[in-house]
Amino acid sequence: MKLSLYLLLFLSLGTLSNAFSQQTETLPNFFEIQKRANDYYSKHPVKTKSIDGKEIPEAGGMAQYMRWEWFWQQRVSPDGQFPDPMVIYNETARHKADQLRRQKKYGESMLSAKSANWKQLGPIGPANGTGAGRVNRVHVNPDIQNVIWIGTAAGGAWVSKDNGDTWTPKSDGIPSIGISDIVTTATNPNLVYIATGDADGLITASPHPYSVGVMSSNDGGTTWLPTGLTWQTSNARVISRLLMSPVKPEILLACTNNGIYRTEDGGVKWTMVQSGNFNDMEYKPDNPSTLYASAGNRIYKSQNEGKTWQALVANVPSSIYRIALAVTLDDPEMVYAVCTFSSDGSGGFAGFYSSSDAGTSWTLKASGFPNILGSSADGLDNTQQGWYNLCIAVSPTNAEEIYVGGVSIWKSTNGGTTWNLNASGYNAPGKPYIHPDIHDLVISEDNSSIIYSGCDGGFYTSFDKGKSWNDMSEGLGIMQLYGITSHPNDPTIVIGGSQDNGTNRWKGGTWSSVLGGDGMLCLLDPQNPSIAYASQYHGSIYHSTNGGNTFKFLMSPRTVGLPNDARGNAAAAWVTPIAVNPALTSTVYVGFADVWRRSAAVPTWTKISSFGGVGTNYLSYITVSNDGQYMFAGNQSGAYRSINGGSTWESLKTIPGKGNISAIEIHPTNPNRIWVTISGYSNSKVFSSEDAGSSWVNISDGLPSIPINCITYQKNSPDRLYVGTEAGVYYRDNGTVQWIPYSEGLPNVIVTDVEIHYTSNKLRVGTFGRGLWEGDLVTCNSQPVTVTALLGKITFCEGDSTILTAKPGFVTYKWSNGATTPSITVNNQGNYSVHVTDANGCPSVSPTTVITVNSPKIATIRGTRNGLTDSLTCPGSPLILDPGLISSTFIFRWNTGDTTKKITVSSPGIYTLTLINSLGCVGVSLPFRVYLDTIPTKPIITSNGALFDTLIAPTAMKYQWYIDDVPVAGATSQHYTPTQEAIGKKATVAVYNSGGCSTTSDPVVVGTSGVDEEKEAQSVRLFPNPTENWTTLAMNLPSLAPVTVSISTIDGSNVQTLEFMPDALNVQEKISFKEYPAGAYIITIKSGVNTWIRKIVKE
Repeated sequence: MKLSLYLLLFLSLGTLSNAFSQQTETLPNFFEIQKRANDYYSKHPVKTKSIDGKEIPEAGGMAQYMRWEWFWQQRVSPDGQFPDPMVIYNETARHKADQLRRQKKYGESMLSAKSANWKQLGPIGPANGTGAGRVNRVHVNPDIQNVIWIGTAAGGAWVSKDNGDTWTPKSDGIPSIGISDIVTTATNPNLVYIATGDADGLITASPHPYSVGVMSSNDGGTTWLPTGLTWQTSNARVISRLLMSPVKPEILLACTNNGIYRTEDGGVKWTMVQSGNFNDMEYKPDNPSTLYASAGNRIYKSQNEGKTWQALVANVPSSIYRIALAVTLDDPEMVYAVCTFSSDGSGGFAGFYSSSDAGTSWTLKASGFPNILGSSADGLDNTQQGWYNLCIAVSPTNAEEIYVGGVSIWKSTNGGTTWNLNASGYNAPGKPYIHPDIHDLVISEDNSSIIYSGCDGGFYTSFDKGKSWNDMSEGLGIMQLYGITSHPNDPTIVIGGSQDNGTNRWKGGTWSSVLGGDGMLCLLDPQNPSIAYASQYHGSIYHSTNGGNTFKFLMSPRTVGLPNDARGNAAAAWVTPIAVNPALTSTVYVGFADVWRRSAAVPTWTKISSFGGVGTNYLSYITVSNDGQYMFAGNQSGAYRSINGGSTWESLKTIPGKGNISAIEIHPTNPNRIWVTISGYSNSKVFSSEDAGSSWVNISDGLPSIPINCITYQKNSPDRLYVGTEAGVYYRDNGTVQWIPYSEGLPNVIVTDVEIHYTSNKLRVGTFGRGLWEGDLVTCNSQPVTVTALLGKITFCEGDSTILTAKPGFVTYKWSNGATTPSITVNNQGNYSVHVTDANGCPSVSPTTVITVNSPKIATIRGTRNGLTDSLTCPGSPLILDPGLISSTFIFRWNTGDTTKKITVSSPGIYTLTLINSLGCVGVSLPFRVYLDTIPTKPIITSNGALFDTLIAPTAMKYQWYIDDVPVAGATSQHYTPTQEAIGKKATVAVYNSGGCSTTSDPVVVGTSGVDEEKEAQSVRLFPNPTENWTTLAMNLPSLAPVTVSISTIDGSNVQTLEFMPDALNVQEKISFKEYPAGAYIITIKSGVNTWIRKIVKE
């Protein structure tokens, strides 16, 4: 689907949410979304109005969008791609498997840290004056009505078995996830299914808004496994509703943003049965074969258990974006629909419809005002946000009694014709309080007076049809904290800022709200903890002089003269960094686009940097050294450093890693030593620097490839560091070398802040979904364990060995090869390390010692003769022995005594070559046997005619013919026909046996042959031939010229030469052979430029 389907979202917030939940295969690019949002809000700047002293956006959803932008900007890839929704689940599973592998290899005590004894400090339930955290869905077991499950935005699934009096988390064993729906069976309450993701929180900074599918548990939530509906790529899937057949629990239906999925086998196999962007779904109360579902402005119906679906004619406007559905057992034919607009920029109230004939026809019962999705008591406001929270419930005993949840709860007692405010979070006169933003409403089937609600503040119950509401969130530790700060001396005082539920203080075991709105970062003065600072979004800073009992507004970008950004927001990040100077704590720093400072000496705010940030490129962190001189600040573009208290700044160009810097930690006494953590999903997460950021070393070994959000250094320790990740806490020090998980007992949750409380020796972490936790500090005084090699020998020859010895003084030793002694003998190449424990059971691990075993070089001898590979030598034809491509740096030693790389041998026998490298490693070649062959019998050349027109050699394996001792190209067969140019020249042949040894014949003189033979036979004749005494030379000369006649033996020895001058062209001259012995002779006749050769036989 084209990107434009997403990006229509910025025409309004309603369409913003709509576009995020479109039927789509891939998630749009973050930067493209951000650009469209900026374009939209620059034309429609956000406006707010005050309700009970709290600034509430009138429309447009800027706050919700900014939460989303803040969260994901730190986590997308550098090119804006969103991560796989399964990445946290997969990475933590992979990393756990790797830890188990190492644990098996080294032993449990070698890799596991001691338990931190984590415990939750809270808020466990609502703080006084605020809420516990967002609850998306309420599910009541069909037959066991006191068993209630809830799904939260980031804190997983929880269950109560006493009607909400107490709560137990049930998904802490898997990575923290949003839960959008839950179903259980009546027959087996231990069988539980959860729809993962945060459908309502899709654009509200949910840590896991997109679904990884449906998961199931067979043991009541103790363990969870994915079902067959699992998305492992960035498909941008959202599950809004999960239903189970009331009569066939193996049938489930999932309502998603790309269609309805159905399974008939309990979740093993799922099939999409209807495409579309679906929001809600309900069973017909009296007929489990009939279901209703909503998608955009359409309502669908199935009458065959959800196998097929048909769109109904509901007569709702095309501008409808979202519809919530309800049914009632009191009148099963009734269907109810509350609708929101997508075109007014707010998800506003578009109308309430009902059908009395199972969806065949529909009637508009209410629209316009009162605005039952808004926040004001009279219903005349325009602060609705149906794109974010919209729900409806109808009494199972009274079809006229209807409840609708938006910002508040409204109730109708006449079937939806008229409405009255039922409960509000904004102190409506005469109405009960409920935390704003209602996400779910459920009425008990056993007792219709009981209503349950999930909202941004937690879980509420009414026992009297909504006349009063009770906050039943006690026991729910689901707050989404942005940051925490502890009293330096009193371990019972902590302040933390949270999403939706303000800034809260824990004092003496009690939580209370101390500042409303979205609470962000906060600080307690380390020297004077009566001074506290808190913040709200976009840089509104508050100040307390009574330890956080009360806060007063201190400053914001607007108060220092900075204009709003193009979107209408104050010119600061959603989460604005603040810091104090530890050396002079009355000096406070705040980060907007630049660093601003206020001190007791200069009580006005002064800009002390000029980073040139443009647009919305605001600072995300500020860190100050204990001496107040070294300062680090950063935004999405880079990091900056000052070494003179902020007087001057320089850009740090060398920070490595892919992703945004999430935090910088400075050593307490040496500010040149710093550490940075990287968000994103690469495998380079933490870097250290010894020169204040000029150069870096990657120290990420042991960390999963997930975002690292925060870091702290433990003073007076062996350089111990703690980091908070997307899935818990890790630590490392000089002894461990690598990072060790430190989350046993801590939920697999996003850790947003980590700090050390030295007075109580506790480590505290703020989490995004599970509140504030505290654990013991690692108390090990880990000593680095070193390993030394005997005589420093870590490289040796094969067959040799070395001894590795660990530093003494430890109680247990376990080497990577399994040995458990302080020293080991090493024969094999590899990486060796030792894990040790001291008397207190504290682990340390040595750096890796790399052992290199140098294997000897073994030569392969190759024999060549006449350029050809051979192992035979022939008499007079020696063999060259060569080891091939061997470096001349080796020492060569032949068993012949030769020390050259190559040798020449003529004798048979066994030859070997020894190679010695620079380390003295000796390698002896395999034996090479040389054989001596015999030569063939000397060949005699014969011919097939009197004139030697074809020469013939005796039978052999191979041949080579020569003319005047020059090899004739291609003349390599037994027969050879000389060319005209060879006439009169000496021909020889070399014959070869199977071993390649050869013998060459005696030469013969080549006679005439070829195409001119007949013509020459007529011009020059000898007769008689053969002869006994005389032969006559008859010639027809072409011209008169002297004639020379040479007579030679067949081997070329001249026996007689005659010369005469003919007196005519026709010549007849007698030649005597009386004195010559019998045999063959060659007669060569020359006259002028002509030569004739004839053969004659003397009998």
